[in-house]
Amino acid sequence: MSTANERQVAGSHYRAGMQHWDLMAHNRVGYFEAQITKYITRWKKKNGVQDVEKSIHYHEKLTELLQDKVLDLPVQREVKFLDAFKVANDLGDIEYTIFYLLLTYTTMDELYRVGVLLQHLLQMAKDKEKAN
Repeated sequence: MSTANERQVAGSHYRAGMQHWDLMAHNRVGYFEAQITKYITRWKKKNGVQDVEKSIHYHEKLTELLQDKVLDLPVQREVKFLDAFKVANDLGDIEYTIFYLLLTYTTMDELYRVGVLLQHLLQMAKDKEKAN
């Protein structure tokens, strides 16, 4: 019997030793944080700048929802499997830090730091695109 992790519908950008959805489930991550990290995981392998821009868009929406009190800030939680995910998915230091902050943030200031890092990552993606 096969499992969902053994197949992928279209593409190969999620074929890694540890899947993004498993990391999100084990860490009980919300929808918007999961979308931000999904696009960060795949930007080098799939759509480059566009994927980073999608991450930024989800970050903007998450920030708005928290500011408007539609969503509550997460409570402190233990991070599970992030180091293994980093290795399996070849995350760089900026991507890893974004993931860590999104798995641990409990204040708006911490979430704003994610926004700053996303802007740095966007510049890296644009520089990589120019070089190719």
